[in-house]
Amino acid sequence: MGDANAECSGKPVHVGFLLQDTGFVYGAERATLDLARGLCRRHGMRVSFLLIEERRRKDLPDHLRAELAGVGCSFFSCPARHRFSHELIRRIRWICQMHAVDILDCVGAKATCHGFFAARGSSSTILSSTIHGWTGDCRPKARLYELLERRTLRRFDGLVVLSRFYEERLRAKGFNMSRVRLVRPGPLAPDPPPWGLAERPGTRTCVTGMLARFSPEKNHDLLLEAAGLLAERGSGIGFLLAGDGLSRNRIQEQVEQRGLQDRIELPGYMSRPEFFSSVDVVVLCSRLENQPNALLEAMARGIPVVATDVGGVGEMIRDRETGLLVPPGSPEALASALDCLCKNPGERERLGGNAREHFSETYGHERCAEEYSGFYRELMAGSPHDP
Repeated sequence: MGDANAECSGKPVHVGFLLQDTGFVYGAERATLDLARGLCRRHGMRVSFLLIEERRRKDLPDHLRAELAGVGCSFFSCPARHRFSHELIRRIRWICQMHAVDILDCVGAKATCHGFFAARGSSSTILSSTIHGWTGDCRPKARLYELLERRTLRRFDGLVVLSRFYEERLRAKGFNMSRVRLVRPGPLAPDPPPWGLAERPGTRTCVTGMLARFSPEKNHDLLLEAAGLLAERGSGIGFLLAGDGLSRNRIQEQVEQRGLQDRIELPGYMSRPEFFSSVDVVVLCSRLENQPNALLEAMARGIPVVATDVGGVGEMIRDRETGLLVPPGSPEALASALDCLCKNPGERERLGGNAREHFSETYGHERCAEEYSGFYRELMAGSPHDP
């Protein structure tokens, strides 16, 4: 339990975000960075980052640390030698005590489990977490991590969900819903680029982009199947699959085996501005999603989206109004939707404009930061987890 009189005494609430430093900035990391900016600048909160560093993983890129420098928050290194580390637990506990962290907000399974043990028995550190989504990965190790995370989250003081879909998932799994708050995500909205992109070389009439880590739940294979169908139909659509991850090499091999090298680019990790300035349509063909940040950022920029109707995606996109939804697992439906948009610039503009308007009405950054601020202050007062 935190100091309930912190706000009255003039002491700012200190929120510490605990997350693993993978080197990259994907959806959960992006959402956390944007939230930190909002809390620091307009809500008078003190924000720090506690970065879990796995010493066995060397030569990681420094994209996350570079972006943290722009946020203006302090951050602490938390080294770990093993997947479960007592050394890491002690380091997290020491930082929370020495720097008076009021709320430890854990992002991801590793942070959740270690944060719980670090704060256990503490009378001063409150535990919180945002459910950014579970992957549905069937591999034994991934299933074990998600099982441990769900069990640990039941003991947290407060949880945030980003969609009705995950709210219902927690309710179905028997979570105490009095501790759960629904907060729609609110990424920082950039100025939209001028409509219409530079003419591209070759036979390409339209570029479709997917910005996601290469992991099983993102289902890049479905997009390859759709790209193959479009190639058979003589479509000139090009594809930009940006990101990195465990399955990237396998997807690259599939591209070559299918003879799609002249249509599909895999440039690796790309910055947001570089990616979004390079595409006409954004696609996401996941097996399971929450409120994917890549789609929100596309909507904010007025770029039309095509996505599989899974998880919380249907809460974001109104089919044929603010984007196109297709059934999961149907390469034919995905290919047809992409072909329709890429042949029709007017429809792209209509859907993109509607999406931008829907984003500004529903996913405002200031609204999101304000709701999180209220949630954290209620946690300090004890109300979200009163019996």
